[in-house]
Amino acid sequence: MLLVRLIPLFICLCLLAVRISLASPEPAQPLRDALQEAGFQLAETNLHAWTELNTEFLTEEELLPAVKQVANRLGFTAGQYRITQENTPQRHVVKAETDDGEKQFVIMAELIRLPASVLSRGAWRGYLVINLTEKENSSHIKEYNKKAAAILQDFGSGPRINTCLVGYLDGKLVRDEWQGRIERAFAAVHATIDPVMFDENVVSCTGYTKAIDDYVTTNGRQINLNIAMRYSETENRTYMVIGSPIITREY
Repeated sequence: MLLVRLIPLFICLCLLAVRISLASPEPAQPLRDALQEAGFQLAETNLHAWTELNTEFLTEEELLPAVKQVANRLGFTAGQYRITQENTPQRHVVKAETDDGEKQFVIMAELIRLPASVLSRGAWRGYLVINLTEKENSSHIKEYNKKAAAILQDFGSGPRINTCLVGYLDGKLVRDEWQGRIERAFAAVHATIDPVMFDENVVSCTGYTKAIDDYVTTNGRQINLNIAMRYSETENRTYMVIGSPIITREY
């Protein structure tokens, strides 16, 4: 199975530095349509939502209460999740995790000290993250998309939400088949497609579709559809990851 992890928020900010629109209605259905048209079976759905916190008033001691409050608003009691904490001179993190076998939640609040190369070096940046991974179906994504948006709106400067679907098919595809399936996925949602980037066992590309409201702008182009494919020799499977506005997980 594909390895999943949260992309550090500082990297996300770099990726989305030019512009990102605020959270809009969840794009899971167009992504499902694209995945199905490309001939892949849905394996999991990932919701990655975050906001920047006001560090002028936020302290290290307030991270834990914030995480517990978010967990409570998502419907979890204290016994349903485990808390971990990390404290270094450069980073303070509190994380709550829960996994019922079908849905995995990660709620994280963190303070990061800006590096010396940044103009406001020594200052702290704060982030609140809600990450949901749902196996084999995406029946709860729309519900938790709305919940996450409402929660993050109360905590920060406005929610940023990315949705990713992972699909698979057995066996390895030749290069022309990779290209053809990606083109079918983009066509399913009437999306423009940028040049496809090929590597040895990985292919990726971006584009834009009016079927999804949210988007980012980079180099003057609007992007809200990001597709990557890779082949796993150990599993003899080809995976497709579809993200909107961009992919925010490993593939």
